[in-house]
Amino acid sequence: MKKMNSQVKLLEKKLFNRIFLLIVADVTATFLSLYIGIILRFNSFDLNGYSEKIVFTAVLFSVIIIVIYTVTGLYKSLWKYASIEELVKLIISSLLAVVAVFLINLIWENRLPNSVFAIAFLVQTGISGGIRFSYRVMRAFKSDFILKSYKNDNVDRIIVIGSGYEASATIKNYSQKENNGVIVALVDRYNKKGSIIHNVKIEGTLEEIEHVIQRFKANEVIIASENFSEEDIAFVLDVCARTKCKLKKYTAINEVGSRNLIVDIDPKDLLGRPQVNLNQDEVNAFVHGKTVLVTGGGGSIGSELIKQMAEFEPAHIIILDINENDAYLTKLVVEKSHPGIKVEVIIGSVRDRIRICQVCDKYRPDIIFHAAAHKHVPLMEKSPNEALKNNIIGTYNVAYCADKFNIKKFVLISTDKAVNPTNIMGATKRIAEIIISAFDQTSETEFSAVRFGNVLGSSGSVIPIFRQQIESGGPVRVTHPDVRRFFMTIQEACQLVLQAGAIAKGGEVFILDMGKAVKIKELASNLIKMYGYIPEVDIKIEYIGLRPGEKLYEEIMLDAEAAKTKHEKIFVAKAKITTLDEVNKYLEDIQKSIDENYELNKVIELLQQVVPEFIPLDIQEINGNMNI
Repeated sequence: MKKMNSQVKLLEKKLFNRIFLLIVADVTATFLSLYIGIILRFNSFDLNGYSEKIVFTAVLFSVIIIVIYTVTGLYKSLWKYASIEELVKLIISSLLAVVAVFLINLIWENRLPNSVFAIAFLVQTGISGGIRFSYRVMRAFKSDFILKSYKNDNVDRIIVIGSGYEASATIKNYSQKENNGVIVALVDRYNKKGSIIHNVKIEGTLEEIEHVIQRFKANEVIIASENFSEEDIAFVLDVCARTKCKLKKYTAINEVGSRNLIVDIDPKDLLGRPQVNLNQDEVNAFVHGKTVLVTGGGGSIGSELIKQMAEFEPAHIIILDINENDAYLTKLVVEKSHPGIKVEVIIGSVRDRIRICQVCDKYRPDIIFHAAAHKHVPLMEKSPNEALKNNIIGTYNVAYCADKFNIKKFVLISTDKAVNPTNIMGATKRIAEIIISAFDQTSETEFSAVRFGNVLGSSGSVIPIFRQQIESGGPVRVTHPDVRRFFMTIQEACQLVLQAGAIAKGGEVFILDMGKAVKIKELASNLIKMYGYIPEVDIKIEYIGLRPGEKLYEEIMLDAEAAKTKHEKIFVAKAKITTLDEVNKYLEDIQKSIDENYELNKVIELLQQVVPEFIPLDIQEINGNMNI
């Protein structure tokens, strides 16, 4: 804290010194402008008796200049980022100040010649503007000097792909940053060779990028072009791997402001399809002004769901989670970004029906998003009864309370592993879908489920694990060379959940069209290339075999299950029809398994009573890994 306070004081001192120097410079400029005006008016260095009048007028001019520059924010502008907007603001402010002094001069008996003020405006604006823009000029000279020294090994030598606004902004970004990086050349998908943007020349087309990298001895590439296709990214990744270049991209949008940023390539760029964006108006009508309960609200999906939901301004968000730290952090984030939304954290487990009913009775939420679940496949194979407690009993408890207190909508978070499951986790989530379908048949509450694949960036997902392995020098561990998975970003997943709730009528299982399944081997290979390494040469890929319960290919929906909705990227399926009486009878057997801690084989037999398509890959092999 002391260190932070000292840094704040240092910044405040620097700001004060900068403003003071600018005021001194502006006052000096006003005196000079009037003196120069008299000299040019009479074409002589003789002031012709105007000395006292010049001093009086200059003092008045200085006071007005300081006031107007302060009001218009010219003393707070960061002149290293100065652009045409700052120049226009400076000209208008100076003109206002001169006009004010001129009007005062008109009613003053011993006034200065009128023409002096026109000259003074030009001189004063030129001096004040020159002082401010000189910083950018010096930085330009510095950048030019570095550019001429690009063969220096201590300087990052950067190739930018693009020739439009993004490329221009990227060059400006680097000219304004205090770093050792310098943009040495541009390449573009179109034939614009020889064109120059901010003193940087387009040296070739995208197909020639490898030659340009070698010629300029570049060690970094930045994609600064809109609509960069998956084929283009794959091509550049291969080039970067061969030339040992890091790959980054330009983005104009970030969470903390609108400054231009140069960031690492995001794994979502490797999905091989455009991002899915859903109907914002429908979601707004669904969430705005409502009270919303999110179970598992501190987890990866739950917390992101809450952050996205906050953009639509619900009146009250209730975060229910057994993990107090994650839930509290989510609350702090939302309160900071949306102070007008009431956010509460409730500590509790979905396994505790009494606790859930207490929460529903007290807050009477309009909507429940049920995200609390055990999702880690290998761990649930070793602790199957824990999956029964959380994923089946927990879902039943929350659904029961939603029905009891007439909650308007209930949305279950499900998974593609619930389709023809080969593991305990998938089978329990399939039963969770069946439970909410059973409740929907008799309840006033509209129950629905959302099913999606692997979520990039969520806790336990492959991307952060692969990144850690690459940064540690490898190897990157992949289960099998042919294993494929459906992927979506966490933002897409949460959009689907919100959209599903908005259009649900009851009983549906909503599914996002996630394109083709991605081969994990190729995903690992592309991540390695993003770091500027060659797969299998610089970083090895090691195959460790499928883990208990895993299959080579995931399925997102059952045969003949899919039906279109009005949203192009959303499909809907009906969950298996089972009555609530049948579910209640079956839950007695589930509870017996939990109480008596059934062995895995008996748990599998129990699950197969409701999910006959549940066929473990190798029961004997899984039994060998049991560790309840």
